Amino acid sequence: LISGSNDRPTVADGDVDGSVTEDDADILVDSGTITFAEIDETDLLSSSVTLTGTTTNVVAIPADLQLALGSAVSINQTGVNDGTIVWDFAIDNALVEYLTDSETVTAVYSVEIKDDSGAANATQTQQVTVVIEGTNTAPVLTIIDASIGSLASKGTVDSPVMLSGEFFDENPDDTHSVTVDWGDGSPAESVSVTQDVPTTQQGSFTGSHLYATAGIYNVTVSIDD
Repeated sequence: LISGSNDRPTVADGDVDGSVTEDDADILVDSGTITFAEIDETDLLSSSVTLTGTTTNVVAIPADLQLALGSAVSINQTGVNDGTIVWDFAIDNALVEYLTDSETVTAVYSVEIKDDSGAANATQTQQVTVVIEGTNTAPVLTIIDASIGSLASKGTVDSPVMLSGEFFDENPDDTHSVTVDWGDGSPAESVSVTQDVPTTQQGSFTGSHLYATAGIYNVTVSIDD
């Protein structure tokens, strides 16, 4: 008498490591393939995927991104005994705009392959890891206001031009500097910058300049992070 026993499904080496980079597209995508086999020819296999962990090298992962990662991987199985599983990762770029250079979020998924034997060893799992890599997003000047100095009786400016503005930066860890070229041939000047607390996504700046002669000047404001 030869008694049979269930054989666990097997998984061959496949493409199970993915990566996407912030700002590459509106929807960041990657995919790979897992190959599986079942020695018991009468067994029928099914598959499922679950998020098992997330890590980051910066601040805590925002709640909306954490929620989206839970359903970011979908799978498509071909074959019910021997076959393949294609996994597809997709995440909205807007959810990872807060990342900057060298900042990452890593999501780990478990793809479960299960035969229909009901045996204790009916299940095999394969880990899929996707790394989201951040890039720097340039700050944006949102408001610029200027008050024009008054003219003295001799035709020279007797009060400075006051300049102020606001900026926004998707990357909350960035610090900023603002310079102003006043357009009269004088060296560009660094002006005072105030960054919001506790985040630095928004901030403001102020500066002033006394012109030697009256005229029309093109003023250029530059911001760096």
